[in-house]
Amino acid sequence: GEGGEAQEGKKKGRQLTHNDDNNKRMQKKSKVEPEAVSLGLNLPLSAHRDSSTKIRCVPPYLRTLTAVAKPRWAGAPLLDTLEAEFVSCKNRPSNLLALEAGLILVNGEKAEPDYKLKFQDEVSRLVHFHEPPVLCPSPTLSIAKVELPAGLGSVYCVSKPPTMPTHPAGQYLGNSMTTVAEAELGLSPGSLRPCHRLDKCTSGLVVCGADKKSVKAVLGRMDGGKVRKTYLARVAGWEACSPRFRGLEGVALEGDGSIVVDRPIKCLDPQEGVRAIHEDGKQARTKFSLLRRCGGGEDLVLCEPATGRGHQIRVHLAYLGCPIVGDKLYGGKEISGAAPLEDVINAMSKWRGKEEASSAAVGICDVCKDGVERSFKSDQLLGHGSEIRLHAWKYCLDFGGDGSLLLEVARPQWGKDKDEEDEGP
Repeated sequence: GEGGEAQEGKKKGRQLTHNDDNNKRMQKKSKVEPEAVSLGLNLPLSAHRDSSTKIRCVPPYLRTLTAVAKPRWAGAPLLDTLEAEFVSCKNRPSNLLALEAGLILVNGEKAEPDYKLKFQDEVSRLVHFHEPPVLCPSPTLSIAKVELPAGLGSVYCVSKPPTMPTHPAGQYLGNSMTTVAEAELGLSPGSLRPCHRLDKCTSGLVVCGADKKSVKAVLGRMDGGKVRKTYLARVAGWEACSPRFRGLEGVALEGDGSIVVDRPIKCLDPQEGVRAIHEDGKQARTKFSLLRRCGGGEDLVLCEPATGRGHQIRVHLAYLGCPIVGDKLYGGKEISGAAPLEDVINAMSKWRGKEEASSAAVGICDVCKDGVERSFKSDQLLGHGSEIRLHAWKYCLDFGGDGSLLLEVARPQWGKDKDEEDEGP
């Protein structure tokens, strides 16, 4: 599987029998056809979803990944650069086999391991690509089309399930929200643009546009501070920690009982996405209000971020001493994974032996050789950390003289009022 390689661009490819000649033909292929189409991944949520386990597992496929050599790569040996720059290229013997088989090319041609890279060389790799699974409680995505005021077009309000990324990135393509939503709406692959994004482990509202006019209208409100965002979070420790809120720097208690955290946030680890309160960070402000006690030391909190920093709500709640339930990254209370590990392994293993045995890429695939558990992190296998109790509930956009527009999705079971929670879904 590909590990966190968002830095790699995508080159179009299709599943073929692979010898040196058609490797070159595949890697030089025009980029006219969207990758999701050429790989047969533009499918609705029900495709590849097991109705009994609710796990959606896209079969592994052959994919060409490309990267353009950065200035710092210039003069460095190809083999050393692969190992240093790409998470999935740490196995030197596998890299040597891939080079020999023509699975790794430079500018469309085979290259020696000690080839000295030049700035803007195109390095392409043909890999046996395994996507992590996602959990899909429903066989379809919940999507509502909403008209914007003043003839600004329409947007789609998509309710993203946790465990699913907002858009294709890193190890996800067919199992991303936009790829699935486009298939369910009958839109052209690549045409649906999220106006914002949610973390993979977070659920809730993602506002998307399918044309430049509507996207520009929504982004203009978001960038101009003309949006009010409302999230729900289930946290641990609010009651125990509340007496000390007043003593924390950058924390203010409002007259209505709400709490405002105004503390800067900085990304400390770009590869893992870890962020923290830091004086050199970007200004971030979030308002929190207690909605109700949930029992078991957990509380339901309303979150209203005034800024849009990455992991803002998660970091600010952790700063208060009340991390979100399930948020492994920031010390949240551990909950059972989204799905049993045995079900996940079975879902990811049922395709074994069905690939083209003649493909050299399959023969040197680390996932196929080492197994699923050794190749993916726990949260990628729907374990602890794959979903957290944070939900984007409502976005209210201000259109000035044309009024405001409220966009919202349903609340998750854990975020409902007590009487609704007792009634079940």
